[in-house]
Formats: sequence, structure tokens, C-alpha cells
Amino acid sequence: MIRDWNFWLSIVTIVLTVVTVITAIIAVLQTKKQIELSNKQHLFDLRIENYLVAKCLVEQYKNQKHLWEKEERNKVLFESNSIFFFLTNNTFLEEIQGITAEKAFANPLQKSFLKKMESIKEISTKIELIFSGENAHCLAKFVYSYQDLLHSLYQYKIILEKLQEHSDQFHVTLEDAQRKIPEQEYRDRLWKVIDELEALYVDIDSNDMMIKLEDQIRLTTMNK
Repeated sequence: MIRDWNFWLSIVTIVLTVVTVITAIIAVLQTKKQIELSNKQHLFDLRIENYLVAKCLVEQYKNQKHLWEKEERNKVLFESNSIFFFLTNNTFLEEIQGITAEKAFANPLQKSFLKKMESIKEISTKIELIFSGENAHCLAKFVYSYQDLLHSLYQYKIILEKLQEHSDQFHVTLEDAQRKIPEQEYRDRLWKVIDELEALYVDIDSNDMMIKLEDQIRLTTMNK
């Protein structure tokens, strides 16, 4: 048998085959590990990116909500332009601040404004997908409602322009113009959105939801 080269050749072939199989298995396991690490890194990046935007909006709301807290709800909200300006006074939304500077329909930033509103809606959806639990659901609703508030302010701005135009054209008071222009309807809608956003903010703040979501981000890094 020792001189049987065919036998030894078979043994060598078997050994090489086993080594090849083991090497392939190791390669597959390493690839699997790399994919898992890559997926975790991608999840971490997504969580950080969208969390920071949401945190920016929460803090912006907290710092600016005093602008309307003393406003009388049964009167025209002339400060809506200022409210919009300060709610967009951050690096994420600064590109649409100028939408308040000109007539809404003639404003060259109208397209950018609509795109930004869609972007915020997408962030709201992503938050529910990449985080888990009620905290994520509440924050996602807050982000969506923040967009809703900006959009409602934009619509209200258009109504105020029409109200003023009607007053100037027919030489009537704003009170008389309100009988023709449905300003109150849009104002009521605006206050409803503000109330919804305030309720969500109180829930987020009182339950330390941002801190709990930060913990989810940290767990992503710990599981790498």
C-alpha cells in the first residue's frame, strides 16, 4: 500500500478538498460577519442622522413656542410670518426661511419648500423603521406634526395675503374682508396643529424619550 501512489494521491486529494472546504466555510463566515458589521454600521449611521434632525426640531420647537403662547386665538395671527421664520431658523431648514419674504405663489423657494416638507415626512417614516417602541412612534409623530405646522403656517400666510389684498382692493376693513376670505378656517386649523404638536412635545419631554432613543443608538454600537 505504501508503494501504491494512486492511494496516496487519493489521500492528498481528499486532504486538499477538506482544506478547500474549510477555507470556503471560513470565508463564508467572515463574509457573513462583515455583512453583519456593515449592516450594524449602516443602522447606526441611519439612527444618528435621523435622530439629530429630530432632536434639532424638538429643540427648535422648545425654544420658539413662546412666540404664540400669548397670542389670542380669536384674532388674526399676524405673527405667523415671524413664527415661521424662527421655526426654520436652523441649518436643516434655513434654505426655506426666505419663503416668508415674498408673495407665496411668486416665491422662487416654493419648490424647495415643498421638497423640504416631503423630506421631513420621510424622516418621520424612517424614525419608526429604525427605532423601536412607543418612544420612536411618538417622536415620528412629532416630526410629522412639525412639518404639518410649517405647511399650515405657509397656507395661512397665503390667506393673510388674500385678506389684505381684498381689503385694499375694495377699501374695506380686515374685519369686513374676513367675511369673504375664510381666514378663520385656516387659523383654526393652524391652532389645532399647534395643540397637537404641544401635546407630543410634552409627552417627549416628560418621559425623557430623546434619552431613551439615545440608548438605542448606544446599543447599536455595543452589539458590533
